[in-house]
Amino acid sequence: MTMADPHKMTETDMELEAFFSAGRAAAAEPSAAFLARVLAEAEAVQAGRIAPAPPPRQGIWAGVLSALGGWGGAGGLATATIAGVWLGFAGVQGSGTLTAFLAASDEAAITLELIPDFDSFALAALETEG
Repeated sequence: MTMADPHKMTETDMELEAFFSAGRAAAAEPSAAFLARVLAEAEAVQAGRIAPAPPPRQGIWAGVLSALGGWGGAGGLATATIAGVWLGFAGVQGSGTLTAFLAASDEAAITLELIPDFDSFALAALETEG
């Protein structure tokens, strides 16, 4: 088709249209012999395969270990637990100060220093300088 008149077809366009209409009219169907060969080959391939075995059943502890990420994850969790218990008991320098805080009046609660060697003013000065 030309751009000048879209409704007017040239001789070449008519020949091409004849080929295209013939192609649309004849549907391409595979032959019965070809389909039989394909099916025979598929059955041969399927017969040679073995069905996969189902995965073995796991116990509850194997499932928990798997959820934690294996032995590495379980070891890390155990280490963190032991470190937390150790810091919880041994990290308190003066348990008498904590006991005095819990048993004291409100004025004593204001003056309690949980970290006696910590200089908060020096930390504030570092934050403003940087």
